This record gives sequence, C-alpha cells and structure tokens, in this order.
Amino acid sequence: MKKACCAKKEMKHELTEEKHEHGMGLSAMDKNKDGKVFQCPMVCTAEVTDEEGRCPVCEMKTKEVSLEKAEKLIMKKRAKSKRKK
Repeated sequence: MKKACCAKKEMKHELTEEKHEHGMGLSAMDKNKDGKVFQCPMVCTAEVTDEEGRCPVCEMKTKEVSLEKAEKLIMKKRAKSKRKK
C-alpha cells in the first residue's frame, strides 16, 4: 500500500522505516556517517537532519539520536496515529 507521507504529499512510496525519506532511507540523512541524526523530541514530523536545529512544527530544539532510535520513534508515532483513526 502506498500513501503520501510528507506535508507536501508530492511523492508516494512505501511507508517503511528503511524507505521513509522518499526511498533514500534515514541513513541517507546521516551525511557525516556517525550513525546519529537530530530529531524533534516530540517527533512532530518524520524529518531528521544531520545538524542541530529546531523542529519546523513545534520549534523545540532537536535532539541527537541514533539512526536506529530515530527509525523506532517514527514507526511508534505512525502506529499511534493509525490507532487514533
């Protein structure tokens, strides 16, 4: 099943932890290849970045997490939002 996952709903792809970033996987976001990315503590979006910053939704400071943890948090958030529907 394919669904749009991004806010712009432009690209459609399988929603899996490995292919979330439009087929690239979260590891593609780890530009310095240290196994860590920055993610909103509230996981407002599935966006991750390799640089510290602020969440575009809630403006909280992003937190450094491992790629594995980032993927788990995204999948947990998706499962929770599916249960609400």
